[in-house]
Amino acid sequence: MDLKGWINAKSEERRQEQQRRQEEAEHAQKAEFARRSQAELEAVKPHLLCGSDHAALEQYFRSLLVLRGEAKSFFSEEEQSDFAVRKLAKSLGLGDEERHIMQLEVSYYDEIAKQQLLGGFAASADKGVVSCFFCDFVKLLGEGYEFNGEPRELFRALAGGLFKLSENDNQSLERLCGTIASGNGWFTPGQFGDIPKPVLDRYLEMADVDYLVVDLSSGPQSEKYPVRYSQEAPDSAADTCRTTELWLKRIPFGAFLMGSPEDEGGHSGNECQHRVTLTQDFYLGVFPVTQRQWELVMGENPSYFKDVGPCAPVEQVSYDDICGKNRPWPADTSVSADSFLGRIRAKTGLTFDLPTEAQWEYACRAGTTTAFSFGNSCDGTQCNCKGIAPYRTTNKGPYLEKPTPVGEYSPNPWGLYDMHGNVWEWCRGWSEPYFGEATDPVGAATGLSRVIRGGGWEAIAWNCRSADRLSFAPDIRLNDAGFRLALLSGQDSKVVPTYETADELVIFSVED
Repeated sequence: MDLKGWINAKSEERRQEQQRRQEEAEHAQKAEFARRSQAELEAVKPHLLCGSDHAALEQYFRSLLVLRGEAKSFFSEEEQSDFAVRKLAKSLGLGDEERHIMQLEVSYYDEIAKQQLLGGFAASADKGVVSCFFCDFVKLLGEGYEFNGEPRELFRALAGGLFKLSENDNQSLERLCGTIASGNGWFTPGQFGDIPKPVLDRYLEMADVDYLVVDLSSGPQSEKYPVRYSQEAPDSAADTCRTTELWLKRIPFGAFLMGSPEDEGGHSGNECQHRVTLTQDFYLGVFPVTQRQWELVMGENPSYFKDVGPCAPVEQVSYDDICGKNRPWPADTSVSADSFLGRIRAKTGLTFDLPTEAQWEYACRAGTTTAFSFGNSCDGTQCNCKGIAPYRTTNKGPYLEKPTPVGEYSPNPWGLYDMHGNVWEWCRGWSEPYFGEATDPVGAATGLSRVIRGGGWEAIAWNCRSADRLSFAPDIRLNDAGFRLALLSGQDSKVVPTYETADELVIFSVED
């Protein structure tokens, strides 16, 4: 063999060896994919709709196959997309043979058959099923991509056209689909409006955040106040958290004894001690709302004590100023558009409110059972009150005769400032007697006066106890009464609603 022939032979050997290695690598890759795929299939959790009527499930699955076919040009990995179809079918309780037959049949649908299928599904599906439908559609397209172009156009055409979702629901669902597509698998409370929590739990994981922050720096003319979430507590040494930002802390659900025992000094008949259970987390202001924060929302500062500075709690604000006149609570959570709550709701998309009286006392006590969250005595050094009239101590403390900037006294065990003293704080409900053990109490259906809690700079120490209760007409303005914000869970709330079953997925408002 001459040199040229030898070189050619060696080159062919190397080519064949490279081809063999490539084939082995591809085979190993396919085997690993098959192994992982089988493991993933075995780990697939039942779909929220699993166990529904079989005909309805089949219609649901076929409708998704049609959408997948319409967006097929978007796929970058056909094999991975097919595997996503297998996982979805398994989660719905559909067998492999059944899935394969439906895929084959759908592949032969003409445009009329597709329209009839999707139209029938849209007409018969529960409102909440729509959320699962679009989330599954996005998952079928893949992971780690930007939800725009053809998939988003298809979503918008169906959501606003065929399914006739309201504008708010449409926007919330589109944000959710974008998050799922991006592969960012976390959500925070209120991020996706009123989309049911079971849906969020299936497609995403809830981020463990302790604080919600509203940026008010753009002022009253702004169309939107940005909202973010933080694991870190606010920097109490800086004024930002008391002026241009509103900080709220997540309060965990739980049970406590509301009211006071009969042997507690200052106990009155309207403080009958009883067990209360709160079934949902909620957020509550780290500080009372300040003069600067009110001004950045409302455009003016009504406070009497302006000289104390922008970090002082806003006062001279009535319940009506905060919520609006003739508020229907507890019939519903609505507020007037021109009230403080109406404006901040409109610019954040979140259902901010005042705390219920039970939420307020639960957060004030912060797990304590003493008269105050800091113990059983008060002389005006622990909070801003009339220290010359102390509680269960002979020490007479200061009486400043005006409010102080928020956050100057030590916080309670849950990191909330000024829950005792400084200014009384409006609560959401009408004043009423306690009626024994209660779960998520909302107060009386009607009344003449709204509850205020916590005591103020002019109050004697016993009025600053955790259990002390007063009430005033909702239109009255006082220079020792303010409020703090809450982000409430409940029927219309956007904060982590609790849903026990898939039957409670019917949340979206669908226009006729």
